[in-house]
Amino acid sequence: MLSARILKDDPIIMLITIIVITYVAVISLGLIYALAKGLVLTNELFYAFILPNSILTCGKSLLEIINYDVGLHVILVGYEVIVKGYLWELITSIFMHANTIHLLVNVIALAIVNYMVSATLNIRYSDVIKVFMLSGFLGNVATALLTPMVASVGASGALFGLLSYGAIREYRETNSYTLMVLLLIIFVISSLPIIGYPNILAHTVGLIVGIILGFKS
Repeated sequence: MLSARILKDDPIIMLITIIVITYVAVISLGLIYALAKGLVLTNELFYAFILPNSILTCGKSLLEIINYDVGLHVILVGYEVIVKGYLWELITSIFMHANTIHLLVNVIALAIVNYMVSATLNIRYSDVIKVFMLSGFLGNVATALLTPMVASVGASGALFGLLSYGAIREYRETNSYTLMVLLLIIFVISSLPIIGYPNILAHTVGLIVGIILGFKS
């Protein structure tokens, strides 16, 4: 188990922990509700936990059940934010993921960013949290306003904010392009529909926010 000291001293590890706990807690709650209401079969439980964005026998995905039947509204849907005032979706969707593959990709990416940044830069705890949240939030605002009918989840926009922030800081402090090259590679790969349909708008906005904050720090 992670000690409280590690969580306190390493903000990215803390963010990873929150993301994983959020996924497990919300998906588990959805499964309990769906099972109680007969919306998921017993033999679908593991499948629904691993791939909650996939359609079940009832004709809905577990994410849809969580968002609409349970009424948590943790997924970002622009028209809900704009018309219904569900402003919290701009934050909650950062910590939710479409499935375990999506979750693992973002967790591994955060761990890589943590290793790369901590090895060369001395970035304050508060800066990491600020860049992560602001990049994710503004990426979601752009998504809600420009693609209001698209459902979106994930920390990718916030991740690109951290990575571009670290890349700019690395260049300014060491004249190294290592993180910039990594940023370009990850951005290109993540823009491909390999494990779903990436929110390129959120990725781009998060990246721009990180760059701006990197130059301002």
